[in-house]
Amino acid sequence: MLYGIPFSLLVSGLIFPIGVIIYWVTTNLFSLAQQTWVLRKYPPPVTGSAAPKAAAPPPADPTRVTPSPARSLAPRPGAKPTTARKGPPRGR
Repeated sequence: MLYGIPFSLLVSGLIFPIGVIIYWVTTNLFSLAQQTWVLRKYPPPVTGSAAPKAAAPPPADPTRVTPSPARSLAPRPGAKPTTARKGPPRGR
């Protein structure tokens, strides 16, 4: 064991990195071939956004974006309140 274990570690230490590289290369090549085959057999569906569109006209005011109806109830970050608070004043 005094001479056998260091020798076996030396031999396996030289062979192990080569085995990992071979494993990585073969796994990546197999995955690439598998992905290519799947995408050719089952192509992704064409969506409306993938079709070329005509250029949209620029908005009237580029700094102002109209909010969606779902977000129109929330104030913008940092905006001051537009209505007075209800109830007694806080503090003192």
